[in-house]
Amino acid sequence: MAVFVHHRSLLEAFMHRRVSGSPEPERAGVREFFSPLDELDRVFLRLGQEGRPVRLPLPDEEGPGLEVGELRVELAHPATSPERRAHIWSSAVARARQGGEPWVTVVAGFAVPVLRRVLSRVPRGKVERGEVEQEMLAALTAAVRSLNPSAPQLDRELFRAADRAAHRAAYAATRRAHHTVHALDDRPMDPALLRASEGEDEYLVLWRAVEDKVVTRRQAQVVALTRLNGESMTALAHEWRVSRRQLYRLREQAETRLAEHLAS
Repeated sequence: MAVFVHHRSLLEAFMHRRVSGSPEPERAGVREFFSPLDELDRVFLRLGQEGRPVRLPLPDEEGPGLEVGELRVELAHPATSPERRAHIWSSAVARARQGGEPWVTVVAGFAVPVLRRVLSRVPRGKVERGEVEQEMLAALTAAVRSLNPSAPQLDRELFRAADRAAHRAAYAATRRAHHTVHALDDRPMDPALLRASEGEDEYLVLWRAVEDKVVTRRQAQVVALTRLNGESMTALAHEWRVSRRQLYRLREQAETRLAEHLAS
């Protein structure tokens, strides 16, 4: 089986985009939201648009197989039989497990229409859409590595893994937000205000954490602005002129320290 080494893996492409901190394109002065699912879709569609379009040979069928974009259309069509659908999924997952790329991207690309429906059912709250998409894709690719390609209802198992990851991310974000603040800026801390409450106000709770050196002021700002104010990491990274990677690291450190502090 040929290995298409010129295709970057889905996770490599996504992590490169996320870690690099490169600016998002702007349209009419408005920054576009970075969507891992949109990025995946672009990578998937390019597989069929290059000089050597990727085709998936199916067992017991002659020829080089159908182009992967055509197969995704077939998978989504209501007239496609369950047997045919299972045959396509099984073949794609088997190749992904054996040969890596581009087949991991192919399997994930096949799943994009269903993943968008899963995303639409995730409760809206303190979780960022991009974070949920990232978790779904990570769970899906992990399931590709662990599931038997011959397993019954293989596609449903892949979708269930993504669905569980999406709802876990939403639940975890809601829990974290409960222990943070409604707003935070660079105003100087007022000692009298800090002593005025015993933790009933989340704003004061976080300021006390800063005063006690549990978290830095910068870490506290990231938590407040992105978790409760709903500002995206991309927008904040542009405003502060830092990479998204640095902001994610700051927020993860702050939330870990806050959780330990509040539990003590």
